[in-house]
Amino acid sequence: MVTRVGCLSALVVCSLVVYSVWGHVTVLIGVAVGVVFGVAVLIYVFHRWQSAKSRHLITHAPGQFVSFADSIHSSGRKQQAHIYTHMPDEPRKDTFVVFISGAGRGFYDWPHLQQLLHETYNIASVSFDRPGIAFSTPAETARTFDNLAEEIHSILNHIPVAQPYLTPATQDPIDPKLILVGHSLGGILARVFANKYPHWVKGLVCVDSAPEWAEDMQAMRDSMKALTVARYLAKSGVIRFLNDVIGFKFPATPNKFATMSSEFSVNEDFYLATGKEAELGCDEMLKYRQFTDHHANLDVESSSFNSKLPVVFLVGSEMGKMSAPGQVEVMYHGATKAAQYYKRAQVKKIAGDHFTILQQ
Repeated sequence: MVTRVGCLSALVVCSLVVYSVWGHVTVLIGVAVGVVFGVAVLIYVFHRWQSAKSRHLITHAPGQFVSFADSIHSSGRKQQAHIYTHMPDEPRKDTFVVFISGAGRGFYDWPHLQQLLHETYNIASVSFDRPGIAFSTPAETARTFDNLAEEIHSILNHIPVAQPYLTPATQDPIDPKLILVGHSLGGILARVFANKYPHWVKGLVCVDSAPEWAEDMQAMRDSMKALTVARYLAKSGVIRFLNDVIGFKFPATPNKFATMSSEFSVNEDFYLATGKEAELGCDEMLKYRQFTDHHANLDVESSSFNSKLPVVFLVGSEMGKMSAPGQVEVMYHGATKAAQYYKRAQVKKIAGDHFTILQQ
């Protein structure tokens, strides 16, 4: 009997202790949930406040808009591309530089280089936002390399200052005047464009070009999946919080549009645009790799691949905080392999990582 009473008493005491501890744990869990929720609300409010504060930066586009297609976007707005040109008073008549940005990025990466070409070499140039990016209207077609190259072709055809530099395909001898400078994905787009419109292009500069010869393409595909998560983090304000408060700065080229660049990089639309271009990117790179390999093995010079085109591949020699492990080696290997298909190609390592290389 005594044993039973003792066991019952011990059970009661244990129950009271557990109830007391659980009560404290419940309170702690409640407090933790409240703190997390409060921080989330503060981050979101901070994001909306900063977005409203910076809205004037991204609603007053510098440069111009050109209608580059006859179609009307589903929103009812005519298809328009935002362009930013530099035209000296007496520009060189034999050269016009076209800057092509990487996936999801816009014109704001290039104005400092455009100004340098203008002031130092009297060279006219243009940078632009591809459809779906920054100020341009949303894209209406799949983001395949062919479609992107055709859009660039159409945009150039609608830029008045570029017209004297667009050599007709029927001209004999052909006298191409365009130099294309492409960064990351833009490096491959420059090469695709040059293959489709060889009568326009006299040279290429590929800056840390996306590596179509990467051995582990699946790893690249997996890294693209993070863009979906990043899009929702941007929408909730977490990416802005990391950028503005914690100090984990996202890439912004240091020029007079650096604030605009930073603002685009922390907003949802940037990751949406990047995701759409990256979605097909790996498959498109594999297709381009097969294309170059096929034409390189032909017994005669292919009209679809200009192997005599002068090409310079610039590769960043440093790892950035957003670089994938081994990225420098992957990019250098890709550039070296791609250069083998051109008779007049150079590969150079220069200071900078994938983004800071644009400062050089």
